[in-house]
Amino acid sequence: MSILSILTSAVTAAQILVPMPQHVQWENGSYDFAIPMRIENNCPELAQNIYLQDFTAMPDEAASRVCIIWQEEMPPEGYRLHVSPDTLLISANDKAGFIHAGQTLKLLASNGELPCCDISDAPRFEWRGCMIDVSRHYFDMDCLKRQIDIMASMKLNRLHLHLTDAAGWRLQIDRYPLLTQIAAWRTQNDWTEWWTRRDRTFVDTRKGKPAQGAYGYYYSKDQMRELIGYAAERGITIIPEIEMPGHSEEVLAVYPELACQSDTGALSQTPDGAVIRGMNSGDLCPSNEKTFEFLCGVLDEVMELFPSQYIHIGGDEANMTAWKTCQRCQDHLKQLCSDKVADLQADLISRVNVYLNEHGRKLIGWDEIIANGNAASPAKTAMVWRNADYARQAIENGYDVIMAPNSHCYLNRNQDAPTGTALDWSYLPFDQVASFDPLAALDDSQQQHIKGVQACLWTEYVVDGPSVENRLYPRLLAIAEVAWRGTTSQNIRERATSFTASLINRGVNAFDLTQEVGERPESKVTWPHKAEYAQVTYLRNYNRYYPAEGVTTLTDGLRGGWQYSDGRWQGFIGDSCVNVVIDLGKRTDIGSISMDFMQNAGPDIYLPALMVIECSNDSKHWKELYRQTSEKDLRQGLSFHTWQWNGKAKTRYLRIMATSHDDRSWIFTDEVIVK
Repeated sequence: MSILSILTSAVTAAQILVPMPQHVQWENGSYDFAIPMRIENNCPELAQNIYLQDFTAMPDEAASRVCIIWQEEMPPEGYRLHVSPDTLLISANDKAGFIHAGQTLKLLASNGELPCCDISDAPRFEWRGCMIDVSRHYFDMDCLKRQIDIMASMKLNRLHLHLTDAAGWRLQIDRYPLLTQIAAWRTQNDWTEWWTRRDRTFVDTRKGKPAQGAYGYYYSKDQMRELIGYAAERGITIIPEIEMPGHSEEVLAVYPELACQSDTGALSQTPDGAVIRGMNSGDLCPSNEKTFEFLCGVLDEVMELFPSQYIHIGGDEANMTAWKTCQRCQDHLKQLCSDKVADLQADLISRVNVYLNEHGRKLIGWDEIIANGNAASPAKTAMVWRNADYARQAIENGYDVIMAPNSHCYLNRNQDAPTGTALDWSYLPFDQVASFDPLAALDDSQQQHIKGVQACLWTEYVVDGPSVENRLYPRLLAIAEVAWRGTTSQNIRERATSFTASLINRGVNAFDLTQEVGERPESKVTWPHKAEYAQVTYLRNYNRYYPAEGVTTLTDGLRGGWQYSDGRWQGFIGDSCVNVVIDLGKRTDIGSISMDFMQNAGPDIYLPALMVIECSNDSKHWKELYRQTSEKDLRQGLSFHTWQWNGKAKTRYLRIMATSHDDRSWIFTDEVIVK
């Protein structure tokens, strides 16, 4: 083999290695599988797996070339490979390590050859996961198996299934048959129509097949056992999530006795057999002993089915409204010596945690479980979906943490420029995912409590298998590398592009990075203008959750991208919410004043109901320059609108006032451009 072909083989192999091994040294030559070899397997029970069998099939005991498989001490899931023209050495200390070794060999193999190399590798994090929401939309076994295969090739080891939520219950529970006979079926496939338009009707299938147009299904216990076994063969543990106490509209639709006494939801039957749940709060009553009995009954069957050490209980975004007026809840608060309804959730989750611990399992929940003094037992873990502040809070309260912040790990967000449709208003590009550092802003002692990293795919707008794949890949590759190495290594984009091409060639509907449009064009350049760096006084403050760059945001010469949470769009909410004065420093001739506003009814972002621009030379006496109004546009979809005054004026001060349509409507703007 020539030097050029050796280099080409190594470069080709390196281009598709995701995640990149911790240590790799390329050598001259290659190992040719076409030449007979003998097998020396010193640990057959550990090393037998579906990946290594491709490299150890049809051995020749008389051959001079050898493949040696042996066990040696190394970190959990670690492995070593030594490839030379006449020898292939594979070593690990556990089954997972041998699986990872086989996966790396499979990626390296090209045209029946392995490039000669030495690899020493082990994961940075124990938990390397991907969550798929199967409640909002159901995905069949073939779809999930396909994702498991791809996840395994990237050395991910946890598939977290979000099995229950308002949109449908997706797991057979024998003790509570109505969960799958009714709560698994809704009237519409389109989640937007069903949820946002407040249809929220479930279909009774007890008399036979669901009515035409009904949407849903669930995983039988036999199906789930099959999926668990399939994943385990590939080194992946399936983590079940059963939401509690919030996000439980589907449960209350069929078991209304679990609601608070003050909740308005009720089970009612329509003539055509549809079951309507009423507009209840969606929260189980945490003070009702029947609720705890129900949850334990469900968890008993979940634990019987899933061998995973961890059981995810959700715990996020409980409404808690009905708890404030429920007599049971108020009586329970007195027993807890508290006046905070959030302590009711803390108490319920603590009881569930004890129950799981008694059965040899560990509880994991979204980061809301750390709130309100809910101290952790040694077996409790928080999955942080917000930011490092919540990770620190969890650690300070005794929790271990899995990092899944929406800023980098929510892969339901669009991979590329939104199209303006209801499905595509969010944005999270590959490069932002690849920049994720799960240990950033944490000190050394806090970092010891970070157990791992997880990507999340919420499926309100992800309706089928091809859509799942288009959102997951290639961004999941970046998450996999962060989870394996701690951060992404050099040329991750190049390697992800090559890996994605191989997925596309296999029929996977991955997003093609070579076709990426990218960020909103206005955000890619600076915008010099006469008010740039001018002092801004806020007579009404921006919202604390969307401060952008604070008081410098509106005059920093930078405009926002596709996403309202990108740190450049400043958010305001409530009546008369925008009221700022800009000091130009001296009397200045101006001819135009313009501002961009975001419109997106999905997250309640609207154009201002009214905007007024005034000018003054003493900041006391004001003259109106511009006034514009708008009607509230409830259509789904993302758009940007420029409101602009044109004319002639000489002024030092500008006052800009804008009112929202109501106290729930957001206004987002990024820059006041004065020319």
